[in-house]
Parts: sequence; structure tokens; C-alpha cells
Amino acid sequence: MAFINFLKRSISIALFILFAVQGVAQLPACKDSFPSSLLLNSSFEQYSGCHPTDAREGGVIDYHPNFGGITVPGWHSFQNNSNAYYHNYNCRSNNPYSIFDTVFTVYKGDPAVPLPLPDSSGFIAISQQIHNQTSEKRVNKGYITQCLSTPLLARQRYTFSFYFGFGKDKSAGAVTPVVSLNPYSIAIFGRQDCPLYPLPELPDSALGCLTNRPGWIQLATVELKGGYGWVQGIMEFTPSINISTIGVGPDCSFRQYLKDTTAIHYMDKFVLAPKADFSFKTIRAVSGSACNGNLVLKGPDYPNATYQWYKDGVTIASATSNIYAVPNTTSAAGNYAVNIGLSYNTCINTLPYAVTFSDLNKFSLGNDTTACNATDVTLNATWQNADKYRWQDGSTNATFKVTSSGTYWVEVTDKNGCSKRDSVKVTIENCKECKIYIPTAFTPNNDGTNDTFKALQNCNNISVLSFTMRIYNRWGQVVFKSNDINKGWDGTYKNRLLPNGVYIYTINYSYKPSESVFKKGQIVLLK
Repeated sequence: MAFINFLKRSISIALFILFAVQGVAQLPACKDSFPSSLLLNSSFEQYSGCHPTDAREGGVIDYHPNFGGITVPGWHSFQNNSNAYYHNYNCRSNNPYSIFDTVFTVYKGDPAVPLPLPDSSGFIAISQQIHNQTSEKRVNKGYITQCLSTPLLARQRYTFSFYFGFGKDKSAGAVTPVVSLNPYSIAIFGRQDCPLYPLPELPDSALGCLTNRPGWIQLATVELKGGYGWVQGIMEFTPSINISTIGVGPDCSFRQYLKDTTAIHYMDKFVLAPKADFSFKTIRAVSGSACNGNLVLKGPDYPNATYQWYKDGVTIASATSNIYAVPNTTSAAGNYAVNIGLSYNTCINTLPYAVTFSDLNKFSLGNDTTACNATDVTLNATWQNADKYRWQDGSTNATFKVTSSGTYWVEVTDKNGCSKRDSVKVTIENCKECKIYIPTAFTPNNDGTNDTFKALQNCNNISVLSFTMRIYNRWGQVVFKSNDINKGWDGTYKNRLLPNGVYIYTINYSYKPSESVFKKGQIVLLK
């Protein structure tokens, strides 16, 4: 018996190593064990039945029964004019428009859903329509919501695990492409009350993510990457208030460049539980952080187990320990998981661990500056991944209006919890005597003396707010133009040195807003 167990164990290890060496594209399938979810119907298997006329092979949650409406116990759309689509493999149709069709004899329709499904037959679709909108609040984003039977408690740590499906594009020939964007960011939202659903319709000017509506807060977000297939996503969060309703769907980012596109992704197997209930499958960072890098990850300990690490579902070569040191490169950002091989041909896949790197080391408030009036200076600390700002006076806006000479500082904290403080010195001076002077001649002969024609300032520590200089030849043709007071004319036009003679210049400049000065005169070019 001992020899048979040893043989089984050896075969399991050999197969595992073989797959690792060959570069398995996705994590091997394991029999997952999850804690009990706080969500009702968490795998979307309960439903009122396939709608006979709905082309989406399932139905539209809470919609009118005559137009594809069905009931999925526990789940609702968040408002009447935003549909939540439900799919079920048992509702599949036998036509090329089916999301379950992978042959694509007709290249149209929603993205093909990856098969096999993560859990049984039911799942949902998350959508986002991007059609030339000018702000995030104009994007039509779809969400799925549920009133919790047991509220989430403030200051308690929770884990939300789910499966996310990137469909295969079959929108060729469609006027508006329907695709699964990669990468894609998903968020979980919450609110204190548990209203009747779906909520009343809001005007188009109040679309976008859930936080644009009263009562909703974003609890966590994660960016997922993948090709055609399912990936596991995970979010951890600690609510600051008790949460009675959750919503899941696109985060609050704005992809303005994706015009005339409908993004559809699939989701299944929602597990929401206290973080402690997930500890047996959790990767943790034993050193390093998103702020300073040097991250070392550790998988859960199992005796006599084999380990293989994956990034975004792809095998990491030679990463076969329960410890993995993440490279300090931006390309190393992603979702990491470990496949743990156990005795008797069994295995466990850990929950993914999202690795991000802070870019705050690049943040700067700018160079020291001198201005004529304090009102001319507004310091701007806007940073793409910033979560909050704190200035020297305690204010929390991204910008700060200067009132007098002094040193100003701001501390920026990003979404990773990393912080950086930077300062700038602002000097306010009287600019009434600031002028620019124009020479009367120059000699572009490359002798290092007077080779260029340019305006000269008598207040070198104060920058002009605006400047435009044009040089004209005797026929009125512009042979040189500059908006930089420090850039002069070298006497050439189209890379050829012009002949000796008299040229006309015009200059517009200002040291103060709405106080422009105009100068016009002659300059002699002497070789």
C-alpha cells in the first residue's frame, strides 16, 4: 500500500512538472474549496427560466416579461434603464449568433463565452457602452446588485472572490464592435440602506459608475488581464460604514479613447466572506510593498506539496517554491497565483494576489518660480493615481492658490497607500520695471559672438507669461517664428543662411495677465 501511494505521488509530481515545463497557458483546474458566501444565489444557478424570445440565451434581470425579463433570486439591476443580462448554458440556442458558438460562421453578436464555465450553468454579463462621451458620467455602465441578508460590518476585513470571463471577439462587420476589453477594471460598491430594486431611472447626465448616484461608495477595485478564458479575481476591503447592499461592475475609470465600443465581460461564482475564512488559500507579502518594491510573496504552507507560480494565468518558469520574489519592473505588475500539488492527485489554486507598483517617485510639484503677482501662481499637484492630497495649510484639493512669497509643500497619497511630499519656493516680485530689449544687429558667422538674434530680459528671474516673435524679409514673408523668449534666430530660412540686409521683427510679450506689450522694429543681418 505504501508503494502504491508513493507511485501515485510520483505520477502527480511528474505530470505537474511536465505541464510547468511546457508552459501551461492557464492555471490547472482544481477542485476549489470556498467558504460560505454571504451572497444569495452566488453562482447564479437559480433563475425563473429561459425567456423564449430573448436572444441573449437567458434573459434580462427585472426587465419587462414581454421583452426578455426574467427573475434571478437575490440579484437585481441597479436601475430601470440599465440592464443586467443573465445567461445559462441550458438556454443556449442553435445558431451562429449564440455566445456559446465558437465556430463563428457569422461574425456578429456578443463575444463568445469561454467554455467550460467556472461553476455549473448560470452566469451574468457586465457591460459598458462608450459612444463619443466627453466624461465618465455620460458612459452607460451596467451593474448587478444585491441586498444582503446580513450587513457587512464597518472596520471588518472582507474578501470578494469571483471568476471573470474574457470572451472571444465575433463582432466583425458590426457597426459598433462588441468586445471583451483587455485589461479591464472591475469594482465592488456598497451602500448603507437596502432600497427597492431596481431604482427609478435617472437622466443620461447621471450615468457612469455607481458613485455618481447618491448613497453609493466604492469599496475596492482590481484590474484583470487575460485572453479568451476565465481568470479569477479577488478584492479585499474594509468598509468604513455598515454595508447593506453591494453592487458589482465597471470601476469609475474613463476610457475616452474607446469610442463607439460596447465592452461585454462575463462573471460567475461570487464568494463574499470575511477575510479570515479565506486564509487557507491566501498569498501574503512577507517583505516589500507597492511603495518601495522588493516584494516577496509566500503561498500557504502544505507539507510535502509541490508549488508552481503563475502571473495572469501564465506559468512563471522555475518558480516552484512557496516563496516568490517579484521582479522590480513595471512589467511585473499583475495578478499572481500558486498551484499547490497535493497527495493523491489533488491540488489547490490560491486566490490571486494583485501586484501593483507606485509611480509616486516620479511626482514633482515643479521648479521654484518667481512671479509678478501672487494671483498669477496656482500650484498643481494633480496625479493620475492619487487618492488624496494634503497641503501645508491642511487643504485637500489637487491645486493650491498662492497668496504670498514662501515655500509650499504638498503630500500626495496614491491608491496603493504610498505617500510622497514635495515642495516648491515661490517668490513674488514687483514687475513694473521688467522689460525686454532688442538688439539692432547680429552676425551669424559662427564665431561664438552675437551669432543669434533674440530678445533680452532685464528681469531674468521672472518668466514672461506669453511671448511671440516673428521675423519678416523685405517682401513681408515670415522667415522665423518663436514662442520661446530663449530661442533666437540664427539667420537661416529653410536651413539656408539668408543674405545681408535689413529685416523686420514684431514681438508680443506680457509679464502680467491682460497686460501685453507690442514691439516692432528693424534688425540688420551682417555676416
